[in-house]
Amino acid sequence: MDETLCLTIDAVSRWHNATYGTSYTLSSYSTYDWSQVWGTSLSEAQNRIRQFQQSPYYLTDMQPVPGAKEALTVLSAHYTICLVTAREHFASEATHAFLNHHYPGLVSHVYFANQNMTAEEVAASHGTHQKPRTKLEILQQIGARVLVDDSLEHMRICASGGVRVFLFDLEGQYKFNKIEGGDASLPKGVTRVTSWKEVADILVSDPHVKGHALRATRSLEEVEQELGVALEVSA
Repeated sequence: MDETLCLTIDAVSRWHNATYGTSYTLSSYSTYDWSQVWGTSLSEAQNRIRQFQQSPYYLTDMQPVPGAKEALTVLSAHYTICLVTAREHFASEATHAFLNHHYPGLVSHVYFANQNMTAEEVAASHGTHQKPRTKLEILQQIGARVLVDDSLEHMRICASGGVRVFLFDLEGQYKFNKIEGGDASLPKGVTRVTSWKEVADILVSDPHVKGHALRATRSLEEVEQELGVALEVSA
């Protein structure tokens, strides 16, 4: 969800800048480890993230990824769209509120992998169904065969399990998922994409992705006209 459906780094940067007097932007994040970006300990970074999650920047001001709604509208005619997020289960209310506002009726189910919990939160989840899981575990449980994700770690794990992965890199601006040596070393079944239009174009035109001939009933351009918006496509 984060950086594929919502611009979380933009929101957390605005919050952090307002709270701590910093000047971070998307280009400041060359790693997924925000403690390295902020120059804090891991525990302090987790504490700041929990503060952010209680703020309007997270709860109401988060912005959607350009082009995502239009692409999901097209894809929903052919696929059951589920959200598998690394977020914690206690972010459920904010997550569903965001989806209902920006992507109404497009996501059928939401699954929380609980991957960013503190040690105390993990201990509290022991013996419950809210324990941390990998995205691959969830994808295998629900029978999903395609994943759109911005994370190198999730990409590698899921690709190793036979999942078709689109490594999402909005307009080529995600420094944190660049690979040393270039994309030639991407695992089999992984494609880097820089817009949601690329994802939709591939999934509605490539019969091998779904396993049989697939024909789009509505184009992205038709959805554009219906919604009264223009797609943002990277150069």
